[in-house]
Amino acid sequence: MMPAVAILSGIFVSLLVGFILFYRWSRTPAFRESELRWATVRFLMVIGPFFGVHIKPPQPEPPAVLTPGPEGPGEGPGGVADPAARTPGSP
Repeated sequence: MMPAVAILSGIFVSLLVGFILFYRWSRTPAFRESELRWATVRFLMVIGPFFGVHIKPPQPEPPAVLTPGPEGPGEGPGGVADPAARTPGSP
């Protein structure tokens, strides 16, 4: 009984130390560019659809036509004075 507890506690401690070391290494810039990370991502993208996880493609932005805004206060497009922008009481 006692040797089994010693073996299991040794396995548990080694797993815990390994997890802590991997966690610290995974937060470094070297991990972000490592082949291990990209292999893991590719593996998860292959098996993900079996479990209902799908990567959504990026949505394209709708085309927008923008016109230039007014040049200044009281001016409309092309520099023409906008009569609606006058303050009340001014000629």
